[in-house]
Amino acid sequence: MRGTERVWAELAPAALLYNVAQLRSRLSPGCRIIAVVKADAYGHGGIQTARWLSRFGVADFAVASCREGIDLRRGGVGGRVLMLCPTPPEEAELLARHRLTQALPSIEYAVSLDRRGIPLETELIVDTGMHRLGEDYREADRLHRMAALPHLTVTGTFTHLGQGGDPAVSREQLRRFASAVDTLRGRGVNPGRLHVQNSAGVWSLPGLSLDAVRVGMALYGVRDRLSEWEQPGGPRLRPVLSLKTRVIQVRRVEPGEPVGYGGGNAVASPRTAAVLSAGFADGVPRQLARGGLVLINGRRCPVIGVCMDMTIADVTAVSPPVRPGGVATFIGGDGEAFLPAEALAEAAGTVTSDILCGLSSRVERRWLPLD
Repeated sequence: MRGTERVWAELAPAALLYNVAQLRSRLSPGCRIIAVVKADAYGHGGIQTARWLSRFGVADFAVASCREGIDLRRGGVGGRVLMLCPTPPEEAELLARHRLTQALPSIEYAVSLDRRGIPLETELIVDTGMHRLGEDYREADRLHRMAALPHLTVTGTFTHLGQGGDPAVSREQLRRFASAVDTLRGRGVNPGRLHVQNSAGVWSLPGLSLDAVRVGMALYGVRDRLSEWEQPGGPRLRPVLSLKTRVIQVRRVEPGEPVGYGGGNAVASPRTAAVLSAGFADGVPRQLARGGLVLINGRRCPVIGVCMDMTIADVTAVSPPVRPGGVATFIGGDGEAFLPAEALAEAAGTVTSDILCGLSSRVERRWLPLD
């Protein structure tokens, strides 16, 4: 560590490898992992994350946009890359050129894409109850029409679990999906690879005999909420990302004096405050000033102010005293203390994926050596 960084994320490929192994232990033989690396791999760095996953034997990926798919290809990532969101039909040639598989959310979209006259690999989305994308599972005619379009080759069919952690709801969605697939097969359509489970669904519906699972959060060793780790039978995963910054100044704040903008955070007693070189422009949520914590010198320190480029923490009780140049940890471990990303999200009143995806490009992503 050179001591000159403002704010950086340390990423552990060993944790990523461990999580892949844990996921595979829950899957039936032959079931493949589709690694969801959209949104820059949930803030972890899409290209480098996909490269590591390729080394670990993962050959299937999913992203949200054509641009994300092209970035993977230009970064040397092979295998199948699925576009989960609609690509403008005008960009059909880009899909073909970069060997990207397009998910089809509706017959109307499929027809407009087919009219471009460019042969493409596609997958059908079946809506089984989330009511986001896809043709309704009861709309056999519309699903059949999508599969019959001359320039679009169906290589897969999938649905998305709206409540992946609820086995009863997920089983009903699975039943609906199976019904739609059976109807397609009865009409002579090969649905291709079948996938239903997301990260939560891998644990709530273990051992399904399908072709693949689509996982994002589990790969990165996080859950959307801290309480989800307390569920019995939950995953034993390792967080891949730690978020760290530097102490740039330590100062005394007298009783009644405000901290940060607006004057609303006046202290009641003499305090020692550390100013950290990361703020909400880096992805540290402003709400952290209302009960959030940061680790400094192995101690949990209350956050008392968040600005665009800086955060202020109360380090009065920290021993040895905090010094400029020291490291502060928003996510990860320091000594025996640990702050998971879920705790930061809880303090900010949001979900973990919101925090991770909100890490800005100013945060340097630094991959550690593989142990």
